[in-house]
Amino acid sequence: MIPAPSREISGTTIDIHLIGAWLGLRALLLALIEQGGGSIVLEGAVVVDIGMAVATIYSATQGGILPIARTATKGSLHPG
Repeated sequence: MIPAPSREISGTTIDIHLIGAWLGLRALLLALIEQGGGSIVLEGAVVVDIGMAVATIYSATQGGILPIARTATKGSLHPG
């Protein structure tokens, strides 16, 4: 059986690890566009590749970081 965290814990985990990454990336991209370039490094966890039964929601949030980065950077290559 997969452990089921509460909705509150699940929501907090999503807010911190997925929404937080998106908001941070968005803010950094705006700054990089203003200054004419630079680099941003996003880190995910190995749990995406190996899985972890006690961390289903966390694993899912980590799996979402790469698509967020890909989508955000493609959109920022042609600002406006």
